[in-house]
Amino acid sequence: MSLFGRNKNKGNKAPPGPPGESPAKLLEQAFDELRVHVRVQDQGVCADESLRKKLHQTMPALSPYGSNRYAAIRAVLDWDHQIPSEYMLLRVYTAYSRHEARLLDTQIRARDQAIAADNVYPEFDLPDYGELDSSETYIAVLRPGSTEFEEFRFFSDWRKEVRPPVARAALSAVKNLESYQQA
Repeated sequence: MSLFGRNKNKGNKAPPGPPGESPAKLLEQAFDELRVHVRVQDQGVCADESLRKKLHQTMPALSPYGSNRYAAIRAVLDWDHQIPSEYMLLRVYTAYSRHEARLLDTQIRARDQAIAADNVYPEFDLPDYGELDSSETYIAVLRPGSTEFEEFRFFSDWRKEVRPPVARAALSAVKNLESYQQA
């Protein structure tokens, strides 16, 4: 179960007054701070400016659910537990509130520590950055050496709460978006 609690997070509702950072700006910051799993780094992939920029350009625009706002977005280029990797996973985690952002950052630091503790030999399997609690999670599958997404998926606890007719209408609308079709 999510650390955020099922149905308890109503998100960071937009208060009156000037808005916070736009989703586009938060996404840009997430790619500026892109975290790359050590096993991906071991295979020669580094988060240089060119890679970060290309991945950011490939990423479709994000829009928070309902009247929520993103307080934070984090991006991680993760590995597939194979050496050499057949795929890499781009995980994009979002948080609707500052509290959720702190929880997410704490989980990421804890995962960093677990990875560092187990990173004794390059051939050892290591934990990845999967299954961290977030308001929304996006996962893109890509091949090493490419920034094109072969698959792009969205996960969220609230997704399970949407009635089927509403979900079908929303999916239909999203599928018509240019950013969705490009991804």
